[in-house]
Amino acid sequence: MIAKAKKTSAKQQSLSADELRDIVTQTLEDNKALDIVCLHLKGKTDFADYMLVATGTSHRHVNSIAEYVLTALKQQQLDATIEGTQQNDWVVLDTGDIIIHVMREEVRRYYDIEGIWGDS
Repeated sequence: MIAKAKKTSAKQQSLSADELRDIVTQTLEDNKALDIVCLHLKGKTDFADYMLVATGTSHRHVNSIAEYVLTALKQQQLDATIEGTQQNDWVVLDTGDIIIHVMREEVRRYYDIEGIWGDS
């Protein structure tokens, strides 16, 4: 039986959620993610402190961005759950402190996460 790796949040490490957000944002920028938006969730929900939303130009680009973010997290000894790599229209990474959405432009427009979670 293979045990699933336990997700470790930045709070359990020496990294703050803000530092983790900065690492993920820089990774998104370095890998040419477009229209990166950081939504502050503190006080709105207890499941994460931040939500990052970014656009990839194609299925391959969405997958590549997500893989680079996953690698950056592993370099910090952090695990994340990842969903959506079958289709690569919308890939979600959950670190515990930060939720990262990488989407193709059409998918991002359709679901309008910023409109749902953004400040009024």
